[in-house]
Amino acid sequence: YDDLVSLIYEAAVDGTRWNEVPVAIARAVDLIQCSIEIHDPGTGFSKHYVPLFDPAYQRSFREHYGKFLTLAKRTERFPVGHVFDGNATLKDQYEYVRSAPYNEWWLPQGAGGASVMANLVRDGSTTAVVAGYKPFGVMTLSNKEKATFSSAVGHLVRAMTVHRRLRLAELMPGAG
Repeated sequence: YDDLVSLIYEAAVDGTRWNEVPVAIARAVDLIQCSIEIHDPGTGFSKHYVPLFDPAYQRSFREHYGKFLTLAKRTERFPVGHVFDGNATLKDQYEYVRSAPYNEWWLPQGAGGASVMANLVRDGSTTAVVAGYKPFGVMTLSNKEKATFSSAVGHLVRAMTVHRRLRLAELMPGAG
């Protein structure tokens, strides 16, 4: 866990390390998938970190499902730092498990179990979200897994603040 926390703050300073963070969270919480989405129009930064997803699935998601299924839209009603069940963002769970995204995209990856999410940034059009997914058929997280994810979210919220400030400072005239 100490390595995870260190990595989170290292990524805040060295943005090239963000891709490692979802992998470390997945290992610490025993998730099959974990992602971090950052959209910051003010700094021109927009990235999905999904290192555990098959690259072909990433492409297919961006080309098709990503046009209408975004975490930022699904999570907008939850406050920053609040950890919630990702299935709570769905209007109708029964309809979702019968949908094309679920059956054509999630299930072939072995996902489709419990999910956990948190907003890391919600500031105007700037958003950042972390999401973790259990394997298909695993419908809950243990108390320890929930606590570990929640603790990581606290660090991620602070790290995103640092990351944004550093990016904004780099964009100021005379920086560099």
